[in-house]
Amino acid sequence: MEKEKHQNKVAFLRSMTGRVIVATVAVIAVVVVLLNTIMISEFRSSVENTTKNYMKDVAKAYGVSLEKGGGNLDGNNLKSIFAGVGVQGLSSSYAYVVNKDGTMLYHPTASKIGKPVENSVVLGLVKQLKGGTIPSPRNITTEYLFNGVKKYASYYIASDGKFIIVISADYSEVMSSVDRTLIAGSLFGSIIGVAGLILLVYILIRSLRPLKQMTDFINKMSDLDFRSDANSEKLTSRTDEFGVMARAIVNLQHKLIDVISNIRGQSEKLYHSSTGMHKSIREMNETTNQVDVAVNEIAQGATSQAGHTQTASENVIEIGNMIEETNKQVDGLDEANSKMQESQKTAISIIGELGDTNDRTKQTIEQIAEQTKTTNESAGKIREATAIISNIADETNLLSLNASIEAARAGEAGRGFAVVASQIQQLADQSSNSAKQIEQIVDKLIKDSDQAVKTMDSVNEIIEQQSDNVERTKSAFDEVSTGIDASIDAVSSISSQMKQMDEARKKVVETVSSLSAIAQENAASTEESSASVSSITSIADEIEHSSGDLQDIATELDDDMKKFKY
Repeated sequence: MEKEKHQNKVAFLRSMTGRVIVATVAVIAVVVVLLNTIMISEFRSSVENTTKNYMKDVAKAYGVSLEKGGGNLDGNNLKSIFAGVGVQGLSSSYAYVVNKDGTMLYHPTASKIGKPVENSVVLGLVKQLKGGTIPSPRNITTEYLFNGVKKYASYYIASDGKFIIVISADYSEVMSSVDRTLIAGSLFGSIIGVAGLILLVYILIRSLRPLKQMTDFINKMSDLDFRSDANSEKLTSRTDEFGVMARAIVNLQHKLIDVISNIRGQSEKLYHSSTGMHKSIREMNETTNQVDVAVNEIAQGATSQAGHTQTASENVIEIGNMIEETNKQVDGLDEANSKMQESQKTAISIIGELGDTNDRTKQTIEQIAEQTKTTNESAGKIREATAIISNIADETNLLSLNASIEAARAGEAGRGFAVVASQIQQLADQSSNSAKQIEQIVDKLIKDSDQAVKTMDSVNEIIEQQSDNVERTKSAFDEVSTGIDASIDAVSSISSQMKQMDEARKKVVETVSSLSAIAQENAASTEESSASVSSITSIADEIEHSSGDLQDIATELDDDMKKFKY
């Protein structure tokens, strides 16, 4: 009992009260964080805009004042005007003046006066002024980085562009006041939030207190105690949702008491009836077991006989399948022999054609060899003629040379003869060169002809060998043809014997199948009888088991009914 109470105890975070409180705290925390985030962002933006506008107004006010005063840029005058100028309350804020050339006219740090300005923003403005352009707008606040520090800079450019007034301040110092204000505001808000949260938690605990009383009431029912007590009466008298729930539970309690009383009476009757039924079924079960043993012995004998005949039938069928498979293979062999015979005939025909082709090839090669020899002889004659032409050209060349010499001796009268002699000499040279080229071509032709003759002789020998191989192949195919014919006769004999064997196999199959059918009918009959008896025995066992279970259930039900208190 103590263990059950410990298990029914709910941890705070898993209880409804705990979950409501945690959810409320989470919602409040989220709301506070969101509000703080929005307020911080808005506050920072507001302070930043206010500071920028203030710095811009200060720069403009002093710039306009300096212009109205005649634009005196004397160092002492500027010092008297701008010393201490800046955003009040910010130690990092100060003012300085730069001329249009970028030279520092005034700066709180005296060492920087007369030196070039270092501010990147002002340098950009100076560059435009040097180019003859006055930047627009002339009065604005911007941001820049100087030595890694973020700064604000508000500048005012004189209408004639002679000077630039700059008001500077560090971003971190501007925002430091914002951070202090935000910390104070957050602390105050947190205090208010914690106080409100404590009040809310107190109200929630007070509102959910009846929930624990309701839990105790239901736990009492779970212990099968339906008796009324002060706690249940107090809950049913409430006018809120807890009271409605408690009255519904009490109504359920009364109905359960009526049902339990009825079940308890019926369980006693069930116990007595199940005891008598269990005894009767046990006696019937013993009788059916004896019948089942006898029928099983008969069924085993019939089943064994059917099994033997079935095995014999399967063996005969297997033999038949083997015979059919052999017939198929024999048919395939017969078909293969037929194809082989056709292929052999085709091969013999092709070999005959190959022999004829070799003969024609041999004759053609012999003709080509004769023609090549004739060509070789003609080339020799051409070479002889070319030699004669070359000799004639040499003699002509010599004669033309002599003619040229004589023409030179004749002077002006022999000039025309000299021209003709020169042309004859050129023709003789060309004839000599052509004769040499023809001689080279003829030499190459004779060499190629000799090589062709040798090649024809080699091809002729190969054709002779191929003709011998064709003759031997033809003889081998004749022997193969004789073997194929003998193989076809043997296959036909095997096919005839296999058909006779298949007829005998069919008769054996019919006999064994008839015997197997009779044995199977006997086995089926005995199996049906055995199954019927076994079914009866099984049903009897189940009924006996069920009646025993029913008796146990009746006992347990009666014991359980005694646990209820009402």
